[in-house]
Amino acid sequence: MIPGREDLLTRETEERRTAISFLLRTSVSLVYASVFMLQSFILRGKCLILFLFLSFGFGQDRQLEPQFPRERLPRGTVDHPGTAAWLIQHQPEIAEQRGRALFQRAFTAAEGASSPLAARPLSSEKPPRLDFAPSCMQCHNVPFGEPGAGITTIRDAITVRSTPHLFGAGQLDQLAQSVGIALVRRADVDNDGIISREEARGPAMIEVGFDQSVYFGDYGDANGDGLPDLDPAVVVWFVDSAGQRRPGGSLRDADIVGYCLTVRAFGAGGTPHAATGTTLRAAIIGAFALHAGLQAHDPIVIGQPHGGGWAEMGAAGVRQVHAGLLPDLGLRRDDAGLSVDDPDRDGVAAELLSGDIDVMEWFLSRHSAPRERTDDPLYAAGRAHFKTFGCSNCHVPDWQIGVVQVSALYSDLRSHDLGPAFHERQSDGRVLTQFRTTPLWGAAHSAPYGHDGASLDLEAVINRHAGEAAASQRAFATASPADRAALMAFLRCLVLE
Repeated sequence: MIPGREDLLTRETEERRTAISFLLRTSVSLVYASVFMLQSFILRGKCLILFLFLSFGFGQDRQLEPQFPRERLPRGTVDHPGTAAWLIQHQPEIAEQRGRALFQRAFTAAEGASSPLAARPLSSEKPPRLDFAPSCMQCHNVPFGEPGAGITTIRDAITVRSTPHLFGAGQLDQLAQSVGIALVRRADVDNDGIISREEARGPAMIEVGFDQSVYFGDYGDANGDGLPDLDPAVVVWFVDSAGQRRPGGSLRDADIVGYCLTVRAFGAGGTPHAATGTTLRAAIIGAFALHAGLQAHDPIVIGQPHGGGWAEMGAAGVRQVHAGLLPDLGLRRDDAGLSVDDPDRDGVAAELLSGDIDVMEWFLSRHSAPRERTDDPLYAAGRAHFKTFGCSNCHVPDWQIGVVQVSALYSDLRSHDLGPAFHERQSDGRVLTQFRTTPLWGAAHSAPYGHDGASLDLEAVINRHAGEAAASQRAFATASPADRAALMAFLRCLVLE
């Protein structure tokens, strides 16, 4: 049964976990990382007390969605009441509310939430993960109650990530897929949806409208490593002679006829061509598994019924990339057809259903995008300096790919090397040097800055730029105080509302 308004009123006694209850849950989940967190906060000047006040809304009127007993939601069909597909078709506001409730929910161990720390012994070559979060709201909490930005999370005592906001996630999802389609069409002469060996040549450059182009590398393999020379933010998979995705393939393999690609919509990047964050749905599934220990059995992303590595359409109308390595493949089912694989062996099977992912995707895809406050007297001058300083070369303001138009994004969706201050050493000794251009929409309310959250304000992160952005940083540093002030005022106009 889907709870209606009357049901919500009659279940008043079950409604809300208090802020103190939610605080206790989160404190328990973070206690094992407290030493590393303290170190990180000292180094970066952050204040844990401020985070707690922002996270749990002390002094605010906003409250969380009612946390009812967990009711898993099957995907179903538009003709099957009580399923995600039916809700999205017939009661989209209720579907959005269900997605919001999942986003805010503090999952329990009985519901399958389990710390990645327990899954990796201390003797492992990789350090244990320290970013266990049984609720999305634990990190995405500014503004409170919304899928906003938040604290810098510590992944493994070496790697840290600044929590991005998810405002406008649906627009970004649509745009990234449209860019990928445009890149394929540019090279796919025979229009079969695959870039063949013969077609894999020339620059991967597309017009994004508004007299600007973005270069995503080259389609060919000039260095002979078996991979196309495309930007690290482009996810590539190889297709065999049967028209199916071949994991681990290479252009040097005789049975590979070509490749497909898409552009990552989410994530900081760092690892070239990593098949994570390819879509909003993929990011949701990955975040639940990585941070909360909740595995989703989602047939939508498992198969490739149309060939070429493409899976089914998600709830928001974005085609998914085949994810053959999804932890919960549903190889064993119960009488109701639910997966009983329990890949993390915590005793809880089918922790998330495809319908749960549907309503979460639906909620985030419908969320409002950030906006520009154009009424500021310095807005126009600051935006002009943003271009003359060269910032817009990477932070591309506006996009139009076919019918998809996104305004005030301020990202080229590419990866760049901004110099040693942004480099990141991994536990295995590798040094990651290239990271995805962070969209600047909402920048005024997204501190701290940088993929690692190491810059506390906008001027600090600008001055930290070097490498490919050295010329822009010099232009800013040598500009007059009035011009710098205008630029900073413009950036403060990019708000979350």
